[in-house]
Amino acid sequence: MDEAGARASVVVADDDEFVLRALGRIVQGAGYRVALACEGAEAVRMCRELRPRLLLVDRDMPPPRYPTIARTLRTELGTDAPRIVVVTGNVELSCPEEVDGVLAKPFRVAEIVLLLKRFAG
Repeated sequence: MDEAGARASVVVADDDEFVLRALGRIVQGAGYRVALACEGAEAVRMCRELRPRLLLVDRDMPPPRYPTIARTLRTELGTDAPRIVVVTGNVELSCPEEVDGVLAKPFRVAEIVLLLKRFAG
């Protein structure tokens, strides 16, 4: 959804293509540029290259999982690391210390727009 080489505002990472595309459309519809990743390693690569302001990452994606992704990005990018929000169907998950927030599935568009404004500006 984003032009190759352009700086993305948001990277969305989910191994479920339906959720990935839905989140991508919502983020783009809210006026943000978006890059889509279907696996954790791809999300890390995109964050290194594009330096997004926010990473929305599925909690149950195949390895590397969100704690490793968060540690890698914060170690490598320091203050340039994106804010990280875990997307999960586990509504009882509290916010793990590795990330900045949690988005529960099923989500509503209004929730995502508020989250974008809070974390991506």
